[in-house]
Amino acid sequence: MNIARGYRRLAIATIGSWLAAWGAVGGFSAWQQSIWSEIFIEASRAGRTSEMILANQRSQEFAELVSMALTWGLLAIPFTIAFSVVWWVYKGFAA
Repeated sequence: MNIARGYRRLAIATIGSWLAAWGAVGGFSAWQQSIWSEIFIEASRAGRTSEMILANQRSQEFAELVSMALTWGLLAIPFTIAFSVVWWVYKGFAA
């Protein structure tokens, strides 16, 4: 294995695992938010106020987690840029 192949594997593993982890967190949070939203809708139709309040709080918590997952997932872009700059500098000095 040469330096180029090893560096590409490192970059793909780092960025890929970052995207996979935050994608899983975001997907799970979106799924939970949809469940709690359905519970809220059912409770509002039945007039159960305390259940509506709980469902709304839980739904908001998971909505914030979805937002956080999207924000942290977008950090893959700076990671990609950083790997590209490092590779560009390495190739500049290697020549």
